[in-house]
Amino acid sequence: MEIKLTAKDADFILKFIRTDLQRVCETSAKIRGKQSELEAMYEKSEKSDLIKHVLEMAKEAGELVSEDMTEIRHDLERCVELLTVGSEVTE
Repeated sequence: MEIKLTAKDADFILKFIRTDLQRVCETSAKIRGKQSELEAMYEKSEKSDLIKHVLEMAKEAGELVSEDMTEIRHDLERCVELLTVGSEVTE
């Protein structure tokens, strides 16, 4: 199947993909920053078991979200690539 887009249509789609890509990157950076803040707070705290458990849960959740964000980022980058360079079709 062959789909053709005008440059105007491709640019329209790219605008949204690039915005989403930027949001994903910004959110990933915020998560890493908050994780670092939480770890620093733990180091300054009394290091209770409850705080340690919360830190471990937050770290695990952050890693899962980060993995998902990385996958989404790669998918969005692939979309940009396809819309700007195209795909090679072999028959």
